[in-house]
Amino acid sequence: MARYAKAEGLNPLMIILEMDVDDLRIDYDLVDFDIKIINVSYKYISWKRLMHFPKTSKQIYRLIKSGLAENGIVMSATYDLLAIAYLSSVFIKFRIKHQVRDLVKLQMGTGFLSWVIRYLEKFMLRRVELIAVSSDEFYHSYYKKLYKGEYVLTENVPPSDVWEGFTKDKSKVFTIGYIGIVRYKEPLYELIRTTERLFEEGYNVKVHFAGGGVVDDLKALINQDHLFKFSGSFEYSKDIKRLYADVDLIFAVYDAQDLNCQVAMPTKYYESITARIPILVSSNTYIGRVVEEQRTGSSVDLKMPDNMYDLLLDAINNRGWYKEAQDNLDRFNIKELYRAYLNALAKCIE
Repeated sequence: MARYAKAEGLNPLMIILEMDVDDLRIDYDLVDFDIKIINVSYKYISWKRLMHFPKTSKQIYRLIKSGLAENGIVMSATYDLLAIAYLSSVFIKFRIKHQVRDLVKLQMGTGFLSWVIRYLEKFMLRRVELIAVSSDEFYHSYYKKLYKGEYVLTENVPPSDVWEGFTKDKSKVFTIGYIGIVRYKEPLYELIRTTERLFEEGYNVKVHFAGGGVVDDLKALINQDHLFKFSGSFEYSKDIKRLYADVDLIFAVYDAQDLNCQVAMPTKYYESITARIPILVSSNTYIGRVVEEQRTGSSVDLKMPDNMYDLLLDAINNRGWYKEAQDNLDRFNIKELYRAYLNALAKCIE
């Protein structure tokens, strides 16, 4: 969004809270705007994060006061940053817009603390003039109950110029790619077990993991090291085409019991459409419904014995759902998707 704002003649400042977590790298090849990094001592949602709130608030307040144009826009992207924007707006006149890329368990829970979180969020949203959600289900399953203002869908589409000229390599080995932060381990454990089973049955298959996150437990489960490659963190603009060039199936199976995973639309879905590579996702999720309706991939139910094995077997043999997904991806009109995305970005900065 900051990149789009810069292209439209604005002067955006992106504030990043550096938590010292080895999952994402700043891709400076995509950055043509100012960045301010604020180091914080917490990593996840915790009491430590709450205790750090006053200090972070003061730092961001000073940045807003000294650098924001009159009647400018502050785009918050998390619950606590929305709170900081709300409190700052009491003393400084500016407009607030709020971007939602994920929901956390506390927001969607059923206990008293979750009720308090939602009550406070509803109160703060009164000052927000627009919500930008990366999944339609974020609005319909959650924000529709809290927010009566305007919302737009800003999908997680990758930068089109980064993917320009992408071509698939012809590989003799069927390659399953997990490209992104390593988390939601149970599906990955099952992927490792299923891959080794297929190899033992004579199928030529391998898995490529690329992205930050803890992988020691995954490696400990592996018996056939040569079937698995771990690349670690990467820079999107420099590496993404190379990483996907030999991928035959995108693995995006997350925890279907996780409330956020049930309603999110991950970037991997849009990478599947862009690269025209079939995708495997979790059943009983929003992305699962979309993929099944579009027939651009399939969904797996980890509670069903051999479900992942059967789906991977179809993919390796280029039949059934996999063959149908390839045909549908070849016909997918991605230009319409990007057109809608740019229109949504325009609404965010107007």
